[in-house]
Amino acid sequence: DQQELAAVFPPEEVEAFLQRGDVNGDGEIDYGEFERMMRISANGEEAGGNLDVRNAMKVGLCRPQSVLADCVMVGNKGFDPLNLASDLAKLSNYRDAELKHGRLAMLAALGWPVAELLHPTIAKSWSSPELLAAAGKAPSG
Repeated sequence: DQQELAAVFPPEEVEAFLQRGDVNGDGEIDYGEFERMMRISANGEEAGGNLDVRNAMKVGLCRPQSVLADCVMVGNKGFDPLNLASDLAKLSNYRDAELKHGRLAMLAALGWPVAELLHPTIAKSWSSPELLAAAGKAPSG
């Protein structure tokens, strides 16, 4: 809260902190931005204080001009060797796509064994041959 900061620090220091910490420009310091400022105070300015991003830069997995270099995204480890996330909009789009694909993969991982378990029962009820379980064994069994 700005009033709490103003009670402890001079107004110019509070303003400088808010300008440096407010990455998305909404006038407030959210948890990700606060965490970033704490990392900067502990680890230095380079890569927004994120040691994972700094190490990724050292081994060439992230370019210094990458949007990941100073990003307050949960799970940012700085892995972007092809520099595909060239701006925040693309990074957000890639993140959303990754979440959707992960959810679809979790459904597929559940669907495979369920389909193998239920196939004989469903095939009998429809009077169809059990094509999936030839010789009494499921394909993954």
